[in-house]
Amino acid sequence: MFYIYYLFGRCRLYSYRASRARKQFITNLITGANVPAVLQESTAHVKQKSVNVTADLKKLSFLFFLQNAVSTTVRCNSDFAARGDHVNNSRYAEIIELGRCYHNTLLGLATIGGGTKKGDERLGLLVAGTSIEFVREIRHGAEVLVSSQVVAGETPESLTYVFSLWSKDGGLLHATSCVHVVLVGSTAYRERLERQYSGAEGAVQPAAGKHQWVKVRASYMLADVNGLTCVKEIKQMLVASRSHLTEGEHVLSRERFSDFGNPDLVVHQAISTEPMAPKEGPPPRDWIRSLAEAQRALRRHFRKVTF
Repeated sequence: MFYIYYLFGRCRLYSYRASRARKQFITNLITGANVPAVLQESTAHVKQKSVNVTADLKKLSFLFFLQNAVSTTVRCNSDFAARGDHVNNSRYAEIIELGRCYHNTLLGLATIGGGTKKGDERLGLLVAGTSIEFVREIRHGAEVLVSSQVVAGETPESLTYVFSLWSKDGGLLHATSCVHVVLVGSTAYRERLERQYSGAEGAVQPAAGKHQWVKVRASYMLADVNGLTCVKEIKQMLVASRSHLTEGEHVLSRERFSDFGNPDLVVHQAISTEPMAPKEGPPPRDWIRSLAEAQRALRRHFRKVTF
């Protein structure tokens, strides 16, 4: 029980680290210092036209973090491995969870990580599946670069986090992982989001119980927690990120790292939301979907196995 609270404390620490990084990033946009090249034009436009510059720059930073991969570092000290030993494979999931807490905070999801109640509106994230591919051991005392990208999930109510664990200098790959999450909320919360964002997509389906947990569209929740009024751009970014990731242009490649002066935040070059040019031959298969299908098949198989 003590270790569960200890892990929760570490997750809160990484959430706080991401909060400081996000605040510093927004400050840089306001002051014009270390602004990424892909944001310079948008930032200048906001400063000229916006009535509330700070609020609009916060929304711009959210879209940037959603569209790009981000990274943080985790030091694998004696909490993860004995001196002179390597990190046990089961502890890789903890490293990935710290990276997920960091990324969630940059996306404005920190307050819903463990479930939040605001009147009748309850919202949260549920991990639906995790897969880890081990490539190379992590030794005691090593500092690991945890890089993550959020892409569209299998359903409108889900997101997929794609992780890569690198050595600090980006020279060695230790592991990769896919984490599938489902976004849930109370019936009251989903009804409000459907009324606010659905438009012509149809009315919300009634569910029994105001406090019952139900699935919520990921684009709606992301727009709501970040104060956006339109979900179209969010959907395009999530789909485009998944397309680029699964069709050969791997956004987590270490060659694309670029540090903008914040030691807690490493961001990648922006990914265009324009459709990719068609390639000759059969269309490439979405390897994230293939991996999820393999996992489901394995679960169905083991449900029938008796020991």
